[in-house]
Amino acid sequence: MNKDLADTLGNFVNRVLSFSKKRFGEEVPAGGEPGEAEARLGEQIAELLAEYESQMEALQFRKAAAALRALWSAGNSYLEEKAPWLEIKTDKEGAALTLRTAMNLIHLYAVVSEPFIPVTAKTMREAFSLADDTAVWVSQDEAKALTSVPAGTPFTVPPVLFAKLTDEDLATYKDRFGGEPA
Repeated sequence: MNKDLADTLGNFVNRVLSFSKKRFGEEVPAGGEPGEAEARLGEQIAELLAEYESQMEALQFRKAAAALRALWSAGNSYLEEKAPWLEIKTDKEGAALTLRTAMNLIHLYAVVSEPFIPVTAKTMREAFSLADDTAVWVSQDEAKALTSVPAGTPFTVPPVLFAKLTDEDLATYKDRFGGEPA
C-alpha cells in the first residue's frame, strides 16, 4: 500500500503539481514541443494501457492492478529521467514541457484508476479545471499523445492523496478486521 499508493502515485501527483505551481504558477505550463523522451513515454504508456485494458476485460483484477501500478511507475521513471528540478536551471521550456507531460499523465491516471480508487481518481481529475472533462476511458492514441490537459489549464494541488500506514495502523486493522496484511 505505502509503496504503490503513497510513494508511487501520491508522491508523483504531489511533486509534479507542487513543483509546477512553485515555478510556473497555477496553470499548466506550455513549454516546448514533445521530443524523443515524450515519444518513448507515449509508446510505453500505450502498451501498458493495452495490457491494463486486456486484463480488465478478462476480469483478471490482480493482473490489471499490476498493469496499473506499471503505468504509475512509468510516470515516475519519466520524471526521474527528465529531472525538471535540474532541467529548469538550464532549459525552462524543457522543464515546462516535462511538467505539462506529467500533468497529462496525472489526468490519464485519474481516468484509468477510477475502477480501483474512485474517490482518489476524482480528486486527481478535479485538480484540473477542464470544463469538458467527460473521459471515461483513454484510448491508446490519446495515451500516446498525452494532450488531454492543454497548456494554460488552471490547476490546484490536492491534499496528500494517501497517508502512509504505520505498523501500528496495520496491527489495528488486523485486530479490527482479522486476517494477515497483504
